[in-house]
Amino acid sequence: MTVWHLLSWKMTGNIHKSEAEVTCLVNDIIKVDDFSIKDLRDFNAHTKMKHFDASEEVLNPKDMFQRDGWKEADVEILVPTRERNPTGNGKPFSVSGFFYCSLTGWGQGLRKGWGQRQ
Repeated sequence: MTVWHLLSWKMTGNIHKSEAEVTCLVNDIIKVDDFSIKDLRDFNAHTKMKHFDASEEVLNPKDMFQRDGWKEADVEILVPTRERNPTGNGKPFSVSGFFYCSLTGWGQGLRKGWGQRQ
């Protein structure tokens, strides 16, 4: 019955709900170890989004990268050259101010935000 409810929901309303998104919902949200149906008791998406938005208001509004979980680091990359280099794949090149976002951290944060307890 659960699968029927899920697929019925997919086919109602917005036509932009893809099969991949429904599969992601099941695998990346519902089936995770810390998912609890009890957290969804009296759930209202509008109210939860207001809490989620309010939690971002404490962040520096001028720092768009902080708001979305981006981190800054100095990294060194190897740049290929036409010269033979027996010690590696190119010459080292330093990049300062490189911004990155952890994909696993982003997914975990997203799940925590959706399942946030009050």
